[in-house]
Amino acid sequence: MNYPQGWIFVDQHKNDIFEGVIFILNEIGNSGNNPFISLYLKNKSFFSESKYKYKISYLNFDAYFNDEEKIGSKVIQEVYIRTNDDFDFIFKLQVSDIEDFKVLQSYFFYMLKSFNFRKGIF
Repeated sequence: MNYPQGWIFVDQHKNDIFEGVIFILNEIGNSGNNPFISLYLKNKSFFSESKYKYKISYLNFDAYFNDEEKIGSKVIQEVYIRTNDDFDFIFKLQVSDIEDFKVLQSYFFYMLKSFNFRKGIF
C-alpha cells in the first residue's frame, strides 16, 4: 500500500501473526491528536452489505463504505474491503476535526486504491 510522505506506520502483530497496521501523520507533533489510518484483518462472516451506502469495485476487492461520522471529538470514515480470499479488511481514517478530515480524505482513498495483498502473507 502506498502512503503519503510524512506518515509513519506501525505493524500490529499478535503471536507472530499479522493483525493490521496503523499509519500516523507524524508532522503535527505528539499531542495525541495526530490523524491516523488503520488497516485490520476482518473475519468474513461478520460482513453485511446492507450496512453500507456506497460500493466501489477495484481489481482485487470491493470497497463498501458510508459517509463520515462524528463520534465524540473525532471524525471517522471506515471502509470494509471485501476480498475473494479467506480474509477481509477494515480500513479507517480518524481525525480530530472536519477540516482535517476534508484534507486527508483524498489521501485515504488514494491509499485504498493502491491497496494490494497476496494470499499467504498473513
